[in-house]
Amino acid sequence: VWATTMEGDVPATRVTMTPAAEGGILWARDSEEIVYYSWRTGTPKLFVYDFATETERQLTSGEGRDQPGEFSPDGEFLAYGRMENEERELRVIDWESGTDRRIATDVEGDLTWSPDSRWIAYLAETDEFSNVMIIPAAGGEPRQVSFVANSNASSLDWSAKGDYLVYRTSQRTEDSRLVKVDLVPLPPTFDEDAFRKLFNEPETDEESDEEERPSSSADRGAAETPDSVAIEFDGIRRRGAFVNTNFSVGSVLLSPDGETGILTGDGAMHRITFGPNGDVEIDRMEGNGRPMAFNKDGKQLYVSQGGGLRVVTIPGGQSKTVSTSVEFVEDFDGTKVAAFEQGWGEMRDGFYNIDYHGADWTAVRDRFRPQIEGARTRAEFNRLMNLMLGELNASHLGHSGRTGPPQGGDNASTGKLGLRFDRIAYENDGRFIVTEVVALGPGDISDEVSVGDQLMSVGGVALDGSSDLNILLKDTPGEKVMVGVRT
Repeated sequence: VWATTMEGDVPATRVTMTPAAEGGILWARDSEEIVYYSWRTGTPKLFVYDFATETERQLTSGEGRDQPGEFSPDGEFLAYGRMENEERELRVIDWESGTDRRIATDVEGDLTWSPDSRWIAYLAETDEFSNVMIIPAAGGEPRQVSFVANSNASSLDWSAKGDYLVYRTSQRTEDSRLVKVDLVPLPPTFDEDAFRKLFNEPETDEESDEEERPSSSADRGAAETPDSVAIEFDGIRRRGAFVNTNFSVGSVLLSPDGETGILTGDGAMHRITFGPNGDVEIDRMEGNGRPMAFNKDGKQLYVSQGGGLRVVTIPGGQSKTVSTSVEFVEDFDGTKVAAFEQGWGEMRDGFYNIDYHGADWTAVRDRFRPQIEGARTRAEFNRLMNLMLGELNASHLGHSGRTGPPQGGDNASTGKLGLRFDRIAYENDGRFIVTEVVALGPGDISDEVSVGDQLMSVGGVALDGSSDLNILLKDTPGEKVMVGVRT
């Protein structure tokens, strides 16, 4: 975790010092603390860092996997998700007292607070589909508010005025669509009213300006927080509907103004405006990226693009890039062990067969960890990780670690000889004795190497027990490499 100023051109400050994976960062409402998950204990748990005191503390404990969710708008509570024993929970922490309680189960994904901090909406499994439930933040019976027969859902968000929810929904092979759920009935509209307006007396320019100015895009600002969000559950099934777009929706983020939001899709960002009578306008924006958040008044949008951060002015679209830099020295020995523990832990918690296809998964960890500790290169680490996953005897499993920035790798590729060697001969006296010549591999095509031969050198470098073929064959794919062989 790193922190920097929005002014830019200032080196970032490193906040956490562990090699474990960390992320899901949330700012507390006082802007003095952040919450994030860390794998440092072997299971994702929540931690808090206080910038004022420069101290860190562990927030959650236990066996479950924890994921940050969202602070309540008043800053008094933190909602988060936990998975334990195949069950996904929605939990709430009182930020002052630290009281941690479970309020819902069967949670499937995102959550969002009502603007008055009294309700939480979350994605849940409903009859094998993913839909939206609403539950009182104080606890109680959850109520279903969307009824779409789709299996995937994400990007759940609650309008700043409290009157509607939006989320993204899809099936595996179909375009993703936007759903809007009105929490109270919209006022009816009649064609006759629109017709009569044609014959109303025209307003003066001064009156027109006074009425139009508050609703103009530039002057909207943040919506006033409602004292109490009204939800009319009766008939709510009929108040959820698809919002028509001409593209597959990637994500949705609502503005603090309560009337607009940002959609992604079709290789761009789009500004969507929700009218008071259910009408919708969608305008394509210049530029692309992943919308992360609005500022408090909704007039600036923070966008992640290509590893950088841009600040986009709303509605004009002008943008600036926030520049920063970091100084980072990779600890390969620490990182490889942390990555191994995380990979093993992902399969411990997420493998679909609870018996691991007969493998003793704890024993597998104990057997492979010493080998991981001895790995000297990324290639060796990747190979060991794949061997570990192979113990599960399942398809669609594999490991491929990054070799380029920003992880500190050299972005190198490794050539292959197409030879297998006697492990005992290598471990006992450092000899590379050929036990197999892989068909159609480089050694086979050369027609100069046979089973039983000893590889003596690679690229002019003599081999012994300390030799690493991955290093000697670095950046050699497609090139001819001279090897010495004793027959």
